[in-house]
Amino acid sequence: MLFARLASTTLLASVFILALSLSFGAPRTWAAIGNVVQRGNVIFVYDEKGKQLFTKPAGSGKDDGLKGYTSGTVNIRRGSVIYTYDDKGRQVFTKPAGR
Repeated sequence: MLFARLASTTLLASVFILALSLSFGAPRTWAAIGNVVQRGNVIFVYDEKGKQLFTKPAGSGKDDGLKGYTSGTVNIRRGSVIYTYDDKGRQVFTKPAGR
């Protein structure tokens, strides 16, 4: 009985420590987007320290270009489509652009 209680307590403590390390101590494996600028027909994406992460074409239509960004994504309109890219420049989503 004592052994079972001790094992149960040890298991709970291990799970708690693992949960803490995953939520607070896990290293960040992505670069947060810090700034995005459009210069002509090119969009430049920078991290929080000003290092360039990637560039994308902005398109050439009157409504084309940078539509917005967060710390994790960039939205760019080209033609009738809005493209969403992650912090590595990978396309993660598309949707039709409204008028």
